[in-house]
Amino acid sequence: MSNERPYTGPMGIALIAKELHVEGYPDAVMIGKLNSKVSRRLAVLRLHQSALMTAHALIARLRAHPFEDSELAHGILVGTVATYFSCFGKNNAVFTLAPDRIFAKRSDIKEVFHYWKDIRDRHLIHNESEMTQMRTGVVLGNGGRVIDILSFQVSARIALDQEHQQSLQDLISFTMKRLLEEIDGLIPRVFQEVELMNPEQRMRLPSMQVSGFPTDKASRIRAEDI
Repeated sequence: MSNERPYTGPMGIALIAKELHVEGYPDAVMIGKLNSKVSRRLAVLRLHQSALMTAHALIARLRAHPFEDSELAHGILVGTVATYFSCFGKNNAVFTLAPDRIFAKRSDIKEVFHYWKDIRDRHLIHNESEMTQMRTGVVLGNGGRVIDILSFQVSARIALDQEHQQSLQDLISFTMKRLLEEIDGLIPRVFQEVELMNPEQRMRLPSMQVSGFPTDKASRIRAEDI
């Protein structure tokens, strides 16, 4: 068995009777599920890679097409940052990326990582930073007559700032590059594991299946809240 990638790779995926059917491999008879430590790590890294690709597409969209609507731009920035940092930190389902490993020997980029993490924690998620200032005042007329009570906030428009956009895009791009390096290193190891099996063992692998998504509970919660 050669570890060269056959054909052009998957062209489309369908779920039939809970089993995956992938177009692009005309000689395939089944998709066997792999459950080794290396293959599980590869699967999770692919999950993080997908999130990083989404974050990169969002920030690229924001940079390529400047928005006059600052609220829309802010929403895209929040989505970008939230998606990026979903790959880091605590997660009870899968392992997450370690900043010390991703940014090893690149303290400059690690500093940018923590800068954006601080923006996420203190500005985008919680209004705890100097980037958002909230004030309440009284509007007075002649002789101290009270006209109105006025509350307002002033926020830094970092979503429209090109330097912030560039630094975030560079951070995401570097993280994607480091992640791809590890993925490229794992794929030959997974090929090697499969090659060590004999044909009978490979054909006895469980078929790749996907369980249904738990939508019923979410639907009930929405119905009860309406």
